Amino acid sequence: MAKLVQAQGNNKCFNAVQDRIAWNEAGNTSWSPANINNLCKGAENSVEPGRCFETVMQRRVSHGEGYQWSWSEATELCRGTRNSAETISCFKKKIGQGVSFARARAACQWKKHSTNALKAASGTNDISASGRTSSRWGINPYSPIKSQVQITAIGYARQ
Repeated sequence: MAKLVQAQGNNKCFNAVQDRIAWNEAGNTSWSPANINNLCKGAENSVEPGRCFETVMQRRVSHGEGYQWSWSEATELCRGTRNSAETISCFKKKIGQGVSFARARAACQWKKHSTNALKAASGTNDISASGRTSSRWGINPYSPIKSQVQITAIGYARQ
């Protein structure tokens, strides 16, 4: 079970979000520690998840049917990102290509093993013929969710 982030001491992401970034349109900046933990998961030492979340919630990003996002949708897109501009750019590009909201969000979410998957894919056959990732990364290649690894121009892998 994941440990909830409650101490602000050395958690850069937590400190950048709590009492600083509104999680709703009313401007509430007091977050539940569990929700911050969810947003910051995998990027506890980065301010990027908060930057991404704030940009999305300030109606700067269309989801294909408007600019108003729920906090949970914004959290799903921005969770653990280490590059908010890249995550948002990816999402905007996918929406512009006519990709559904759910698929665009899934394609552009930051993945924990992104740099490791890139290294492995460049030297070994860790990407199956179906385009799904190897179970080596703890992902079931036979899952009903069809995720693909894409290697972008700047060298990150996304699922």
